[in-house]
Amino acid sequence: MKLVPRYGFLAASFIFSMIPIPPVSSQETPIILTLGRAAELALENNIDLQKRFIDLNNAEYAARHLWSELFPGISTSLGLRYGTPLFSGDGSQGSIENLNYTASMGLSFQLNSTLSPAMKISELAYRARLSEYENARRVLGIGIGETFYSLLAERETLSLLAATRKLAEQQLEKSRTSFRNGLIGELGYLQSQLSAETALLDFSKAEANYADNLGKFLVILGLDQNTPVFLEGEIAITRLEADPEALIREYLPSRPDIISQRQEIERLSLVRQQKTRDGRAPSLTLGTQWQGGSSAAGGGIGRDFSDTLSGSLTLNIPLESWIPGTKANQTIRIANTDVEKARLNLKNTENEAMTAIRSLTTNLRNSWGNIEISGLRVQLAERTYELTEQGFQNGAVEFLVLEDTRNEMTKARQQLLNDRLAYKKMMLELSSALNIDEDDLVRSMP
Repeated sequence: MKLVPRYGFLAASFIFSMIPIPPVSSQETPIILTLGRAAELALENNIDLQKRFIDLNNAEYAARHLWSELFPGISTSLGLRYGTPLFSGDGSQGSIENLNYTASMGLSFQLNSTLSPAMKISELAYRARLSEYENARRVLGIGIGETFYSLLAERETLSLLAATRKLAEQQLEKSRTSFRNGLIGELGYLQSQLSAETALLDFSKAEANYADNLGKFLVILGLDQNTPVFLEGEIAITRLEADPEALIREYLPSRPDIISQRQEIERLSLVRQQKTRDGRAPSLTLGTQWQGGSSAAGGGIGRDFSDTLSGSLTLNIPLESWIPGTKANQTIRIANTDVEKARLNLKNTENEAMTAIRSLTTNLRNSWGNIEISGLRVQLAERTYELTEQGFQNGAVEFLVLEDTRNEMTKARQQLLNDRLAYKKMMLELSSALNIDEDDLVRSMP
């Protein structure tokens, strides 16, 4: 006998005829929810992403105002002073002549070699925040995709269980008729009843589990968990024969985590440069101050106004960092080791990424064989059930054998569905590991 590929249970007419849709009132129309729309809602309503966006805006604001690193220090003050003898002279006495006022304004500007690294660090901080934000969006999108396809698989599982329940109910109806006509005994009739109730129980459990998972998914999207929706999509898979080394060479440098690690090395290098210059390079401080007010020598607040304008020029030459073991010396030493640790982190991230890409491509190649085997098992199980049912109708096969073959057919169908879902998730994981879309991954295959 030649087996012809005929995944009947995957045919569109069967699937959509068996898909259970939650009951809705006449006023409520189910929302058609595609994967793209689900991803949009998740990106709009994810709280963690919103917080990251706030941090990104702050970093962008700082990067647009790098001149603030050059802005001089400005200070101003106003004051009143009251003084009176306590034990000398005539003792304490209140008089307006004991009240004096002061006003001052200062301006200081420090010239050192750390200004350039500080500006670059602010600009790099914005680039790092942007990379983190884009990576968070990408990871969220992948997670939404995996959950979306898992729900599609659960819905198809409901279809399989609904088909099994329908077969059990049909068999129960036949057994009831045969029992009334005296063709079978009470035992056969009770077995049919038990089989139908078991099929109903399995379907009810799966239906409740699907409703619960769908509700949780809707909450993630920012919708009410009782919102009537219909997930529109299918678990479409394509056989991928990928060369992991070629993928690594082409896409590894553009991974967000790799880019982030390189930015961290650059940032820490600038921090090291900044701390080294701050601890060892001379700095020049320019300052000017104006001060005025009434004289404190007497005459009170009405005394003639007097003021002074002063300027200063200070050259600071740090020496502590040149002495081994001092706090300043240790600070520079730690800055050097931080850069080395960041380089090691980059190497570790690259190794983990390459391992993941190689593992995923291998698993995809092997999993396709599993899908083909599962498909063949479905054909065998379906044909076996057809023949067993015919034998049961002719009285040549016991009911328990019929039930076993029906359960085996359901298991085979479920296994094929699980294998397809696992393959789809691996496709998503590989596209995520390469930082490209799933469609771009398929198009990149030879």
